[in-house]
Amino acid sequence: MHNISSQVFLIILDGWGWSPIPHGNLLAETATPNLDTLLALGNWTMLKTASLEVGLPWGSVGDSELGHYNMGTGRVMLRRDNDGHEDFIQLTERAMAITETPYYKLSLGAPLRRMADRPAISLGTILAGYGLTQAKIAVTEKLPLLTHAMNGYPSLPLPGEMSFVLRQEDRLGDNLAAQKELMAQALIVINLSAADIAAHRGDLAAVRQAITLIDHQLQDIFELARAKQAVIYLAADHGNIEQMLTEHDQILPGHTTAPVVFARIDARRRQAAIHWASHEQRKAEIALSTPSGLLADVGPTILEEFGLPTPNSMVGLSLRRTLIGRE
Repeated sequence: MHNISSQVFLIILDGWGWSPIPHGNLLAETATPNLDTLLALGNWTMLKTASLEVGLPWGSVGDSELGHYNMGTGRVMLRRDNDGHEDFIQLTERAMAITETPYYKLSLGAPLRRMADRPAISLGTILAGYGLTQAKIAVTEKLPLLTHAMNGYPSLPLPGEMSFVLRQEDRLGDNLAAQKELMAQALIVINLSAADIAAHRGDLAAVRQAITLIDHQLQDIFELARAKQAVIYLAADHGNIEQMLTEHDQILPGHTTAPVVFARIDARRRQAAIHWASHEQRKAEIALSTPSGLLADVGPTILEEFGLPTPNSMVGLSLRRTLIGRE
């Protein structure tokens, strides 16, 4: 029987999609030894991040706000356009009966705003109801994704939730270790966004540097989690860095429809470091895997990690049993 966790780190690798196509695939071509080791130590599956499975029209690329909303609420949002027309999203059987709060996209690139009146139900509000506090950590421009979108767009901040702005991402371990109260929270959500931000600028060299930086940050986080006997979950909100070039070598700075990895690493277990013998072969193996879940499955999985039930309002399913399959 597996122990219920008292502390969980949820690491969101912003924009880290997976693709078997090597051309323009900066994630595949950049060495990530720490990510490789974490995925070898734990267990992983793939999640869909775009189109109907996140509440967008067929064929649409992933969206940052919807991705975080799906992860945090365990739901897929019903889309409403500027004219008030509703697209009733046809999803998998488990999501067919969803009746979710509409969102409004005011203009291209504008953030999601006006929500219906009913109270938000999210991973954060449920944990708070059991007396468990959370921490949200990101750079300034990404923090609202964690404190607002991921919480289901509450009208007020969640009680007890702490937030921390990353100002020097290259000193992540030192920054977080010094925040004793922050590191004492039950759920610590960290958005690592340097690669996605560089990708939106179309700066391929900066993307490669950011991937390497984040790979080092993953080791920092693992050491923090191991010291606290915590469990780490890795996820992402959408793809980007895995498809940076067209076949004619034009830069693609936007999001993609690629799936993402969802992994569980139990830092409480004493294990010798495992390094994959073939970096490229293992990444190709992951990229070819068929997605078995949705972003909406992240919230229910975290709830089960804490030994808590999934409310009826969440259509997502816990993948925890899948993610402890090799342990």
